[in-house]
Amino acid sequence: MTNLLQVDPLDVEYADGWVAEPGEKVRGTLVATDSRESEYGRYPIFTIELAAGTPARIKTGEFVEDRVAIHAQRDVLRRKLASLCPELGDEIGILYQGGPRGTAKSHRYRVIKYLPGGGYVEGRYEDEDEFSPDEADAATALALEAEQAERDALVSVHAPLAVHEGASDDAG
Repeated sequence: MTNLLQVDPLDVEYADGWVAEPGEKVRGTLVATDSRESEYGRYPIFTIELAAGTPARIKTGEFVEDRVAIHAQRDVLRRKLASLCPELGDEIGILYQGGPRGTAKSHRYRVIKYLPGGGYVEGRYEDEDEFSPDEADAATALALEAEQAERDALVSVHAPLAVHEGASDDAG
């Protein structure tokens, strides 16, 4: 398996999106972030390089073993990921527990960020009153910041030198 953190992203195809059935999980290393606009607004996409032995189902119903894109369109998943503030290189895991049942109106996920040396932190989903919109959109903001940083890096490489008016060649 290729370590995507050590490969030029232009040499790698986009990962297929994860489409889980209840009880299925993914676990791996975060290798890319992105975002996409939908009819409900912008949402983050997290691409992970899958850990050995944790294949993930994609839209075709097939399982892949290399990498998969997590489209965090659902509020619960987006908020739980945002609460963990995942960064490139972090190992994360997501268990899809299923759709609404009983009085619950949303899909259910368990989201984990594994800590170096052992242990983990579990993602949280707070009530609207306790969880600010800024925190709820942290994952989307992270993806947007990464996109902007990539654009800025390209601009800084290709930007012309600034010319300062009024500068004089004479020292005195």
